[in-house]
Order: sequence, then C-alpha cells, then structure tokens
Amino acid sequence: QDRDEQRRLEMKHRKEEDDLYRKFARQREEEERRIREEIRDEWEKELERLTNRFEREMQIKRKRDEQNILTLRHQQEREDLEKNMTLRRDKKKESLTRKMLEHERAATAALVEKQSHEMLELINEKRSEYMMAESLYVDGNDETDYTDELPPYPSHAPVPAPPALSKFQIYNDPIEFATVDQIAISVAQEDQKSFTDLVRQLVGRCGSDIEKARYVASMY
Repeated sequence: QDRDEQRRLEMKHRKEEDDLYRKFARQREEEERRIREEIRDEWEKELERLTNRFEREMQIKRKRDEQNILTLRHQQEREDLEKNMTLRRDKKKESLTRKMLEHERAATAALVEKQSHEMLELINEKRSEYMMAESLYVDGNDETDYTDELPPYPSHAPVPAPPALSKFQIYNDPIEFATVDQIAISVAQEDQKSFTDLVRQLVGRCGSDIEKARYVASMY
C-alpha cells in the first residue's frame, strides 16, 4: 500500500512536469510568433518608406542612366534592409532564449523543491506509522511512544555541502562495487514503469548505505 501511494504521488509529479514543459513550449511558441510579427511589421514599414522614396525620385529623374543608378541603389538598400532585419530578428530571438531559459530554470527548480517536499513528507508520514506499529507490536502494554526517540525524517532535501569524509575513508578500491555495478547495469536495461520501482529494485538488494549511494549514483 505504501508503495502504491508513493507511485501515485510520483505519477502526479510526472503529470505536473509534463504540464510545465508543455507550458514552456506554448510560451516559446507565442513569444517567437510575437517576434516574427514585430519584425514583419517593421520590415513592411521600412520597405514602404524605401519604395515611396524611390518612386518619388524616379519621377524627378528623367535620364535613363540616372534611373538605372536609382534602381541599383534601391535594390542595394532593400538588400541591406533585409540583412539588418534578419540580424535584429536573430538578436531578439537570442535575447528571448536567454530570458526564457532563466524563467524555465527558476520554475523547474520551484517545482522540484515542491515535489521533493511532498515526497519527503509522505515518506516521513509512512515511516512514523511503521515505527508506531512496530513499537506496539514489540510491547503492546508499553505506552511509551518510541517514535519520539527517533530523529525526524527530513521534510526538505538537504542543502548541498562538502562531504564529511573522503571516499578513501569509506572504501579502498572501486572494484569493491563490481557486483553492485553489474546489478545496476542489469536493472537499467529493464523497463521500469516508475522511478519508485527502479529505486526499490536497486536498494532492495543493498546491504549498506554505501551500496545504496553507489546504486543511486549509477542512475546518473
């Protein structure tokens, strides 16, 4: 039952992630369309200005040579305008991409923080229920709440910090994890329906926290 609840929460989180990424895609599409329309309007206005000036000057110039010069100049100005508008469009898109990435990173980080808190709360709740049931099973007549003696499970992901020990203080040679690594490779080749199932399949075979850390690290 606990596994089902954890899996349901994970599926809820996955839907939230999918919804967020679809929202990002819509926002990008809308902003890109806005830039295209903005550049197109500027192009049409500038082109109209160049064309009107060209037509006025052509009415004044009567000689064929002068008209040819005006025509060549107009063509060059039009080409320059097109290059300039293309450059402006690319710069606008580049600036937009940077802003959208910053916004998306912030929104994604906020979602990850929320989901981490929800998952840790669920784990903490189920852990408390399990420990309470175990304490009652050990001594049904003892009214002592053994859960009070346990350190609370964290409700937020820990802040990144330097490790307390170096890896050489924990193990001597990576070959010690040869079996662990091989199992991780084997599990990774199987089709896992959820992250919860993957983690349970890996850490369920662990004999120590070091092996659990090695398994989890292998997933990345």
